[in-house]
Amino acid sequence: MKQRFRFDNPTILILLLALGLRLLVWRTLPYRDWISDEGEYWAAATWLAHGRGFAFFDGWVWSRPPLYLLFLAAQIKLFGPTALWAPRLAQALLSVLAVWLVMLIARRLAPRDHARPVALLAGGLMALSYSFATFAYLLLSETLFLVLFLGGVLALLRWGQALRTPGRTFLAAHRDLLLAGGLLGLAALTRAVILTWLPLVALWVWILMRRTADSANSDQPDSPPATPKSRLAAHARALIPVLLLTASVCVVVLPWTAYATARWGQGAGLILVDTTGGYNFAFGALKSLPKDNPEGMVDEDHLHDRLCGGVRCDGAQAARQAQAYALGWRWIREYPAGFGAKTGRELLDMLQIRYGGAERMRGGHTVGAVPGPHLVGLLWDDTLYMLALPLALLGLLRTQGRSGKGLVVGWLLYNVAIGALVFAINRFRQPLLPFVFIYAACALVQWRAVWPGIWRRRAGWIAASVAALLILPSYLYWPAVFDPNRRSSWHETGLGFKGLELAEECRTIEQTLGDGAVAEARRLHDQLDAQYPRPGLNCLALINAKLLQAEGQNEAALAFMHTAVTTDEVQAAKILMLEGDLLRRLGRLEEAFYVFVPRQVEVVNDTRWAWDNLDPPALARLDVGNGLDYGYLDGFFKRETAQGLDFRWSGAVARLRFPGAGTGQPQTVQLRVNGYTNEWQPTTITLSVNGQATAPLVLQPEWQTLSVPLPPTAPGAAVVVELRSSVFVNGPDDLALRVRDRTTQPLRLLGFQLDWAELK
Repeated sequence: MKQRFRFDNPTILILLLALGLRLLVWRTLPYRDWISDEGEYWAAATWLAHGRGFAFFDGWVWSRPPLYLLFLAAQIKLFGPTALWAPRLAQALLSVLAVWLVMLIARRLAPRDHARPVALLAGGLMALSYSFATFAYLLLSETLFLVLFLGGVLALLRWGQALRTPGRTFLAAHRDLLLAGGLLGLAALTRAVILTWLPLVALWVWILMRRTADSANSDQPDSPPATPKSRLAAHARALIPVLLLTASVCVVVLPWTAYATARWGQGAGLILVDTTGGYNFAFGALKSLPKDNPEGMVDEDHLHDRLCGGVRCDGAQAARQAQAYALGWRWIREYPAGFGAKTGRELLDMLQIRYGGAERMRGGHTVGAVPGPHLVGLLWDDTLYMLALPLALLGLLRTQGRSGKGLVVGWLLYNVAIGALVFAINRFRQPLLPFVFIYAACALVQWRAVWPGIWRRRAGWIAASVAALLILPSYLYWPAVFDPNRRSSWHETGLGFKGLELAEECRTIEQTLGDGAVAEARRLHDQLDAQYPRPGLNCLALINAKLLQAEGQNEAALAFMHTAVTTDEVQAAKILMLEGDLLRRLGRLEEAFYVFVPRQVEVVNDTRWAWDNLDPPALARLDVGNGLDYGYLDGFFKRETAQGLDFRWSGAVARLRFPGAGTGQPQTVQLRVNGYTNEWQPTTITLSVNGQATAPLVLQPEWQTLSVPLPPTAPGAAVVVELRSSVFVNGPDDLALRVRDRTTQPLRLLGFQLDWAELK
């Protein structure tokens, strides 16, 4: 009987709930900078959208699969390189589609008489999963891959469960199989890790064909007994669907294989889809090495240098991939015990909850930098996983009476093995969760059902108990004896809310100080500081520095800031900028320079915080990039020096401030700018003051001085000039250098260079 999916009220409600959560995270995520591989994807897609093809990877350490880059490039082409909302909205819709696909798959994996409740439960869990909502926002390939992969799995299940439908033509019988191959091929062109799983799919198809044939023969008691020749013929017939599946995958993948090999192989080998596999394998093997290994291989930067010989990677990608695989295998042979220990750790990491990870965006949660809704979302997601995995193991050991469980088990074990052998991060668990949710729903719906055998019941409860015991410490309470540097999800959440409480107290004190009640602000600060005796590590250090200045104790403020500098780069940058600002106002410019230019300040380059918190003295001419410009500008990247000039690159939107420079009359701003770009269209900028914009100005790709008339600003008020610019991506070298330096904003969407600005 053909199954049909009904868009009834519960289904529509689940899909609307999924869409609502995926749009809600736009407000709850503490997104401040490019996450993980986002910068690389967006940079390569920008070059692709602007007609350079896949040239970005000519000088990169690896090459990427093309499909997600094409997905991003299409939206950059339509909306521009600053319109990050476009792919995020598209991915929110794709993520809702993934919820629907999970519901369809659940109907085909669940017992026939429980298909609807299992589908609704699994869909509800997917809809409410905070991690899937988060990944829909991030510019990473997981969401697109998941939709294509789930579509391929659904097509495989449709094909497998309709094998015994009589009276169908050959094409009708295998149409879903061909569709599955095409979708899985597209999934491989999104994330190539699926390629080595496809032989297991082919094996599943062959086994299912043989079982279906054997079952059909057993239903015909008058059929002649099997002979060696008939068995061989049956095996051959079972290979036909395998060949069809393989052909449909190859039709999709091989054209890209030919292109990638021709472009990046350079006679050094075949590139099926990408070359990230070799690098990841070598990086995983590198973790087997002792810290004092004779090769001096300690971290990812050393591996990059070994493969590339420097920041830029020249030479054939295929040769670099072969070198990476050779390195990985050699390290495993030389340090088998280290590899075994590392594999065990990665296996635990794959199964347990890891509160860290760039994709979770929890940086600064202990000092109130992560909003409460996001903390709740992370804890909710960890709770779902903690409950769902043991239930899923119970569900997997139940009998559902539907073909497809072997396919799912193969996918789960394959990913766990890959994560353990290479390295495990949070995002590698995402493609497993839909099936965890489906079989967790099966366990709940079949809770009162009779187990098919005593051994299954025992195995199910043992597996569920072991999983719960493995996960529970990382979720509820992590003993320090295991790892003193790690804490449970509940503990981290508690620290996050304590940080928010402290941050709110700090805001109250700052408001009091801003209202001029210095003595009351001091009382509140000292009262709170007694509870948090950690100078320099929280917002109280910044408040004390401001309080001392407000009390007229400038030397005490400088002395305090010297002692309050911390190893946390963001906090250290803020304290140093406060110190530099005070020295600048005291006229001690040389001392201020050496406080503003340390690496802690320039790597963080928090021009927005400086704009909001510093009090720079009035000036008419701003020398941009001279080390003393913090507080006068925002939206510019860290200072650079070239050809004897100090300057900064702007982003798409930047601001300049001339404190107290308003006269009530029209004024003129002069800008020394360079409009260099690697695009075929010239750089254009638009200036605006008090919401009044000038006509767009076209810049030449050389240094030039612009004089732009400005509308009046109230006497004594700050003249704030906003500059909007077209942008471009400089290339892989710039991104690689900034990633290596651990600089914030590793990907720069560059506007124009600014040397100085003068208000007349």
